[in-house]
Amino acid sequence: TGLQETKKRAIGAEKKLTEAGSFVDKKYWSEGRTVLRRLVGTLRFDLAALADSKSGAAKKEAIKANKDFFEALESLDLAMYKKNVEAGQKAYQKTMAAYKATLSLY
Repeated sequence: TGLQETKKRAIGAEKKLTEAGSFVDKKYWSEGRTVLRRLVGTLRFDLAALADSKSGAAKKEAIKANKDFFEALESLDLAMYKKNVEAGQKAYQKTMAAYKATLSLY
């Protein structure tokens, strides 16, 4: 069904997030930010659709997890924009933790 494919896309995003994280270490700033920009639109839509499939408290929890994940992702993008390796590595770790926490709800 459509929801299963949405979940597959959301799970598959880990590969792209890992790729973006590797660009921090290599200082490939524009490439990393490009990967994030390409990913974020689809991922935002997919996670919102998955959250909408929940109800009640579970839906509120999913929406909050999605918000926390995207805030972490934006901090990774900002670190890349500022070309800060240390901040980028910390933001990448936070982003991946938030991503895994978010996906665990689905």
